[in-house]
Amino acid sequence: MYLFWVLLSGVILRLAYILKPEGLWNDEYVSWMIAATPFKDGFITEIFKQCHMPLYYFYLKIFSIIGNNNDIILRLSSVLPSVGAVWVMYLAGKTRDNFTAKTLAAITAFSAFLVYYSQEVRFYSLLFFFSSLILLFLLKIRINPNKINLAGFVISSLLVLFTHTIGFVFVFFSIVYLISVIKPKRVYYYIFAALFMLPAPFVIYIFLHTGHSQWWGAFSYRTIIFMFTDFFSPILTNNVNIPSVILYQNGAVFAAALIIPALIAVGFIIYSFTKDKSIRGLFYIALFTTITLSAAAITSRFVFITKYNIEILPVLMYLFAVGLSNVKKPIKYSFLLLYLFFQIFYIFMPGYPSKCPRTEGNRIPALLIAKSGIKPEDKLILTYYNPERFTKYINLSGLNITSIDKTEVSRYISDSRKINPSIYLIDRSFAEKKLDKLLIPKQQTFILFLDSVAFFPDKELEKIAARQEYIDMVNPIYLEMSVLRNEILKYGKKHNLVVQSTKMGSWSLIKLGRSTEE
Repeated sequence: MYLFWVLLSGVILRLAYILKPEGLWNDEYVSWMIAATPFKDGFITEIFKQCHMPLYYFYLKIFSIIGNNNDIILRLSSVLPSVGAVWVMYLAGKTRDNFTAKTLAAITAFSAFLVYYSQEVRFYSLLFFFSSLILLFLLKIRINPNKINLAGFVISSLLVLFTHTIGFVFVFFSIVYLISVIKPKRVYYYIFAALFMLPAPFVIYIFLHTGHSQWWGAFSYRTIIFMFTDFFSPILTNNVNIPSVILYQNGAVFAAALIIPALIAVGFIIYSFTKDKSIRGLFYIALFTTITLSAAAITSRFVFITKYNIEILPVLMYLFAVGLSNVKKPIKYSFLLLYLFFQIFYIFMPGYPSKCPRTEGNRIPALLIAKSGIKPEDKLILTYYNPERFTKYINLSGLNITSIDKTEVSRYISDSRKINPSIYLIDRSFAEKKLDKLLIPKQQTFILFLDSVAFFPDKELEKIAARQEYIDMVNPIYLEMSVLRNEILKYGKKHNLVVQSTKMGSWSLIKLGRSTEE
């Protein structure tokens, strides 16, 4: 009966606020576009253009077909494995004792991190489910290393490997732990080697043929700390460049909810390591996976962000529960209740992750365009994304569209960028000539911008352009999109055009045109 109520709580949390009025945001939209592509029109080809493994897209395609691409049905594809993981984590705890099982079920069901990603059309919920299966079979093998449990580990490992491109790091250290526990026969070494050989061609192809560079965040050791607050607190920072004043900006309640649950969890994870030698190997799986991914982030091969490390979360949760189980009743129940208090209390706060608006959602620009009054004879300029990124929510056929996506924007800024990266920030004459061809004063023009990539004002751009180290710190796409936006606004004023800007979420629609009095 306990498990039923915990599962029901998990279901309610994951269904609440599942309707996102902003629609799918960029990564989700990519997931949908691939899943919605018919097999005969290049579904397989689209998969191999991505930097992730193919399994998730086959899984999502089922929901795309069943729900006719309805957003809620697409999001349910993440709800189901997220709820299933509560049950799997309960079983993982059951291999130890009843308290550990109940604790694991509760902290999984009420995890704000898991609730958030259970409502996102991405592979993270499915990946957590598969990773929790790896944990379950590792624990079962330690007790009874029979063929069924070993087969369960192999299958769940393959599922992780074919879901996440960097899942091989977690699987590798899981295999090392398994070998240290059971000292298997030689035949199992061949099986483990085959684990990596099967997905290897896919991984190699991805690294050789896709744009897998992680340009959008710089590594900071603070991100490792905030990984634990994301995992265990009811608040998600969930970005790379976390502001240093985050605690001061948001007040005492925010700070308490962010820090206290994470400290409780980390404290008992460390306690479990010191108290119980039998589970130290699991601790090392999480530790060495984190170290490996941190090293990759330091060398700019990888962005160290919480969701990319989700494979280690089942292990960390298990260690947390084991640490609690190793202390006396009054203490463990007190800390568990305090931990769950923050999780439940913050559900009713406006900043609870599943309540947060998806400001980059693609339904927002569709609404901006639909309400703009644009006519077929007018011009619509889409920046950063191609027109296909908006077709789920609006029919753009019949409109006069020019697209300046993120790969083309530099052509409107400067012809000298390859010589000196700072030139394109100040090459106004070149931009003016380009805009003369792009913007026709007699024609009413609408330009769509994603504000989260076009946000630098001219004064900031001048400071950046003045010092090479600043240029190296900022990705060119932010600079280029900001320059394009600023130059368009100045062009409008120079040619006495009426400039109107409508903002919604992280999007702006700028309208340039002659006054109706002229």
